Amino acid sequence: MSKELKPNLQPIIFAAVTAVLGILIAVAPQTFASVCKVTEKPMKCFWTARAEIFLGISIAVFAALQIVFALKNLNIQANIAFSLAIVVNAIGVILVPSALIGVCAKPIMHCHSVTKPVLIVAAILIILAVALQTALALVQSSKKTGD
Repeated sequence: MSKELKPNLQPIIFAAVTAVLGILIAVAPQTFASVCKVTEKPMKCFWTARAEIFLGISIAVFAALQIVFALKNLNIQANIAFSLAIVVNAIGVILVPSALIGVCAKPIMHCHSVTKPVLIVAAILIILAVALQTALALVQSSKKTGD
């Protein structure tokens, strides 16, 4: 296999980490970082958990698309577009429990003390991973065009 046809593993690794974190965001409020049990009226944390399923899956799908594009050695513009979509969704992951929907008001509640911090930390890790991946891709792209 020639050097040009080998996929660069760096963006694949970053995208895989992002996909795993996206799945974590979708699964955490349903499992280990669970929200309050639904009684006769669902609380805010229930709706936060539902929204996070969509956001987490969306992040994982965009990261999977990044992997596909990296394996096919496609252009950097697509990678940047997927990175932007991932960052927008990660910002949504932060905003849903903290500003848009929220969690229970009592700090002693599990959704307030565990779910919300887990979601925020996972989203921040995603943003950092995507920023680093994009910066490295831009540096590599500029080196290729400069050669």
